[in-house]
Amino acid sequence: MGDIPIVMYHAINNHPEASPLGFLAHRSEELREHLRYFVRNGYTFVTLSELWGMAENGSLGDRPVVALTFDDGYLDNLLIAEKVLEEFRAKGTVFVTLDFVGKGSVRTLEEVPDAWGYLNEAEIQSMADRGVFEFQCHTMTHDREFCSDRVIDLYRRERFDKYHWLAWRLDPEGKPDWLARQVEYKESLPAGYPIFESDRAIRAWRFIPDEAFIDVAKERFEREGLQCIESLNAIKKKGEFESKDAWRERVTYELAESKLRLEKLVRRPVDFLCFPGGGYDEEAVGIARACGYRAYIVNSEDRCNGNLRRLREGVKDSEMVALSRVTFSKDFPAMLRGRVSAYLSCKVGVERFLDRPWAKVVNWGVKLTRDGLRLLGWGRRNDG
Repeated sequence: MGDIPIVMYHAINNHPEASPLGFLAHRSEELREHLRYFVRNGYTFVTLSELWGMAENGSLGDRPVVALTFDDGYLDNLLIAEKVLEEFRAKGTVFVTLDFVGKGSVRTLEEVPDAWGYLNEAEIQSMADRGVFEFQCHTMTHDREFCSDRVIDLYRRERFDKYHWLAWRLDPEGKPDWLARQVEYKESLPAGYPIFESDRAIRAWRFIPDEAFIDVAKERFEREGLQCIESLNAIKKKGEFESKDAWRERVTYELAESKLRLEKLVRRPVDFLCFPGGGYDEEAVGIARACGYRAYIVNSEDRCNGNLRRLREGVKDSEMVALSRVTFSKDFPAMLRGRVSAYLSCKVGVERFLDRPWAKVVNWGVKLTRDGLRLLGWGRRNDG
């Protein structure tokens, strides 16, 4: 066996148009085709915890295994994905963000027909007990933080899909239900609120704008529209940056508190970390190591194969392990979408991850064809 593919998913949802996050969703039939590929090729489905256990007992590499991972903790992981995985006797790992985990009872597809939302505490506990999914950490907040004092845009309702995360910043208590309230947030977020350059919360050295500057921005936007951005950037004092000590304290809270709360919720160890959006640096990795994580997911820029080797070495040396994931394209023009394209996307993605030369050539050819069809106007992007 060449290596161990770890697959990245987010939502498994048949209504991508119902959410600004629909571009993250694979449809249920696409997931079925991916699982069908793994079954036909003799793979065993394992959780990340099981993968680690195999590395510890020396059985890793004896047979082909694959780990399916699902980021963010969407409700459709319960309402749709769990049933599909059960059809194939598969297992998966959900990376859940604790700020988005609310309270309530276990919901059904009849209650939430579009399946959009986030898993609540009761749902996570019931899923963990059934064992189709295990739960690992995706930090506390999943926020974007302003990281510069340069204004790049001003909020208006038609830009909600791009700046939906502003709702998380201004109403953090509403995170668990924000998808159900997106129409409300789209209208209620303050027009003219300044959008500074931003980055993922763990990596960002946070810039905190003054309330007085925010008020000035909203007032000028009302009078002048977007033309006021230049004059806003001419203002020297717009806020302040957090100290380096404050950054360390904030990141430690993100990584340690989320691990502690999730372990209490699922009554199981939480050993794996996925930084939202791949946003981290070496210092953040060091903090994660100090918090007791065994492994973390590398970002796409650092992605390469070698999971088998790194797991074996990490278990032997008691080091925190960096794991790579593979993704399957769903960005096809309409004329190319379907079960066959989903199956082939999985096949090419896995084989390319395993360094098969033919798969790299095919992947290049598919990308060239896809981009060419778009230029000719023969298809539209599939965001779901």
